[in-house]
Amino acid sequence: MTQCHEMHQSEKPKLEDIVKSEGGYMKSAKSMVSLGGSLLQGVVKGPSKNALKESLMAVGFRYYLILARMTDIHPQLAERLNLTPEQEKAFEYYKKNSTSVEIVKDDVLQKINFRIKNKILIREEVKEKLKWNVDRTSPSNKIRDLMDWTRDIMQDISYQRKILFNPIAIMFTKGWLLWNHLVTFLSFAINIMMLFTWNAKATVEDYQKVQALGNSTNQTFDWALLRDPTPEIKGLPIQEYTITMYILMGLHNLFSLFVLISYFLSNHPRLPTLSEIKELLICCRSDDNGEEADQKRSSEEKPSKLDVKFLSFTTFYYMLFLGTSVAGTLFHGYFFAFHLLNIVNNNQLLSGVIKAVTQNGVSLLWVGILGFIVIYIYSLVGFSLLRAYFAPGDYLYCSTLWQCTVTVIRYGLIGDMFEVVKQSEHERTFATFWPIVLYHVSFFIFITTIGLNIIFGIIVDTFSELRDLKWRAESDMKDTCFICSRNSYDFEHHGKGFDYHVRNEHNMWSYVFFFIHLNDMKTSDYTAIELYVSKQLDQESYDFFPMNRALCLSSIDIDSTESKIDELLFQVTTIAQKQRDDEVEKKRKVEKLKQKRWQEKHRRFIFGLHNQDENELGGRGPLLPQSGSSNEGGYGPPPKNSGNMLSVSDESDFYKEKRGSISLLQILEGLPDDKSSRASPQSRILSISDSEEDTDSLGSTGPVDSYDLTKSREMSRERIDAIVDAPIIVLPEPQTEPQDASSGEETPPADDLLAASLAAMDDYDGDDQQSTRL
Repeated sequence: MTQCHEMHQSEKPKLEDIVKSEGGYMKSAKSMVSLGGSLLQGVVKGPSKNALKESLMAVGFRYYLILARMTDIHPQLAERLNLTPEQEKAFEYYKKNSTSVEIVKDDVLQKINFRIKNKILIREEVKEKLKWNVDRTSPSNKIRDLMDWTRDIMQDISYQRKILFNPIAIMFTKGWLLWNHLVTFLSFAINIMMLFTWNAKATVEDYQKVQALGNSTNQTFDWALLRDPTPEIKGLPIQEYTITMYILMGLHNLFSLFVLISYFLSNHPRLPTLSEIKELLICCRSDDNGEEADQKRSSEEKPSKLDVKFLSFTTFYYMLFLGTSVAGTLFHGYFFAFHLLNIVNNNQLLSGVIKAVTQNGVSLLWVGILGFIVIYIYSLVGFSLLRAYFAPGDYLYCSTLWQCTVTVIRYGLIGDMFEVVKQSEHERTFATFWPIVLYHVSFFIFITTIGLNIIFGIIVDTFSELRDLKWRAESDMKDTCFICSRNSYDFEHHGKGFDYHVRNEHNMWSYVFFFIHLNDMKTSDYTAIELYVSKQLDQESYDFFPMNRALCLSSIDIDSTESKIDELLFQVTTIAQKQRDDEVEKKRKVEKLKQKRWQEKHRRFIFGLHNQDENELGGRGPLLPQSGSSNEGGYGPPPKNSGNMLSVSDESDFYKEKRGSISLLQILEGLPDDKSSRASPQSRILSISDSEEDTDSLGSTGPVDSYDLTKSREMSRERIDAIVDAPIIVLPEPQTEPQDASSGEETPPADDLLAASLAAMDDYDGDDQQSTRL
C-alpha cells in the first residue's frame, strides 16, 4: 500500500520500484533497455501514464479498504499497528480520500468503506441548495427526497465530468463565486467614484439666479443643460478620472462576461422542448384537456431539481447583467447601479426577503390586476359625474378618460386624492358635498385599506412561512441526524458526540458519494452488500437505510429493545388474562341470571297453582274436575274412556280450563328428597280408574286434604329445589268423540300412562333445564 502511494504520488514511477513490484531482476542490458523504452513511452503518452497511475491508486485503495474492514471487525487491531512515517502518510492519504456508510442488510447493520473519486464534482451551490430545500417533514420523506436529489446530482456530475476535462472550463466553473465577488466589488468602487465626483451642469437654482438678475446682466438660461444627463466632473482631474473609470469599467465588463459564461457552463440551461410548448397550449384549452395533461404529466418523470431553463428569470438576469455592464460603460456609468443588486445572490437573508415577494408573485399579480380594475371603475365615475372637481391648476387632469385614470392612480394610491379633489368655491353646498364624501370614503375602504392590506398580508405571510421553514431546517440540522433520525441527546450520552456522528458515521454526503460509487462501478466488481444495495435502488426500495439505528448505539438499542419486549410481553399477558377473567365473569353472571329467571318463573308458577287449588277446593274436595256434569265447578271422578295423553302448549290456558289436570304440588306432596326413592312408581302414582268407583281407589292418595299454605312457605330450599326440578305431569283429558265399540280397541289404562311418565322423569337430570310436559 505504501509503495503504491509513493509511486502514484510521484511525477513518474521509479525504475527500481517497478522492478521490485514485478518481483524480478534485470538480467541483461537488453531487458533494461526494453523497460526503459516502455517507461519513456508512458511519460510521453498521457493516457498511458494516467492509466498506470490509476491502477496503482486502485491497488493501494484495495489494501487500505481491507485494512479498514479488519479494523472495523477488530478495533484492537488499530492499536497494535506500528506504522512508519511513510506508512502513516500513505494511510492518511487513503483515509482522506475514502469514507464509510452504514447499511442494513437482513436486519443486520453493517459498515461499508469505499473510495471517493472526484469530490470536487459536486458544486457548493448544489450542496447549499440540497441542504435548505430537502423535504424534512418526516424521516421517510427525507430519505425519499434525498434519493431524488441524488439522481439529479448524478446527472449533474456526469455533465461536470465532461466540462472538467478542459482546463479553461475548470477556470470558469470553479471561479463562479470569485467572479461574482469581483463584479460586486467593482460595482461598489465605480458607484463610490461617481458619488463623490459627479455634478450637474445646470440646476433649478441656476435658473432662479438668472431670473433674479433680470435683464441687467443680459444672461439667459439654457434649458437644455437642465435636461442634459452628462455629469460634470469636479474634485478630481478629468484625465485621471477618465483613465480610472475606463479601467474599472473594462474589468467590470470582463468579469461580468466571466459570470455569464460560468453560469452557462455550470447550469447548462436548456431550451423548451416540444412537450413543454404543447403543455402551455393545452393550458389555454378546456378544463378536460387540462386534467388529461395533468395526468400525463404525473405519469412522466419528475423534473430535475437542478434543471435550469433557458427561458427563465435567472437566465434573463445574467444576460441583463452583462448588458447593463456594457451599457454602463457607454452611458457614463449610470447602469452600474444595477449590479449593486448582485449582493442578494450571495446573501441568504436578502434572498429570503426577495423570495417572500416573488414566491407568491402570481397571487400578487392578480391582486394588482384587481386593484387596477377597481381604480379604473373609480376613474369612470370621476370622468362621468365628478369631472368638475378635477382642477387642472392643481394637476388634476380629467379631460380624457386616460388622463382621469392616470390622475386617480397617482393621487389615489399615494393618498392625496382626499385633499386635492374637493368642491369648488362657488359650489359649496351639501348637495355637491355628499357625492364627494361617498367617493372618498369608498375609495379609502376598498383601495387604501383593503387592497393594500391584502398585498401586505400576502408578503408578510410568505415571509413568515419562509422563516418557519428555515427555522425548522436549522433545528433539524442541529438536533437530528438526517440518516437515522435519532436525536442528538442519544449520541451525546452514549456515542462520541453528535457532531462526530453526522460527520463520520452518518454523513449525508457520504451516502451520496456511495451511490455515485455504485453508479461508476461495474456490476461484476460489486461486493455482496454493494450488489444488495444496487438491487434495492433499482426497485426504489430504501430499506437499507439505518432508520433509527446506528452502530455506536447498538448495545444501547439491544438493551432498550429487550426491555421494551419484556414490558410489551407483560402488558399483553396482563391484558389477555384480564380479558379471560372478564369473559368468565360475564358468562357466570349470564348463567346466574338465567338460573334466577328460570327459578323465579317456576316459583311463581308453582305458588300460583297452589293458591288456585286452595281457593277452588275450599279445604277438601276431589282432585279432578268432573267433566260434563251440571255443576261445572264441582269435583268428581274422571270420565270414562279418558286414557289418552293431553298435549298442552300454553300453561295458563291449560290450568284455566282445569280439565284433565292435577296440581303439581298435590302430586309431589309426598315426593322424597332423594332421587332413588323417587324412582319408585308406587310412591308417586295416583290411580285413576275409568269409572266413578275408581274415585275410591284414589283414596289411598286420597281425596286431597286442604293444603296448608303456611306450611309450604316454611319448606326448606332443598325441598323447593326438588319441587322445581320435578317435571310437570299432565293427566289424561276425556275424549270429545265417543269410542267406537265395534272397533275392538280398548283405551290404555291411566296407570300405564302415568308409569311411562314417571319413567321419563327418572331420566331427567334436573341441571338448569326447563320442565318437560308429557
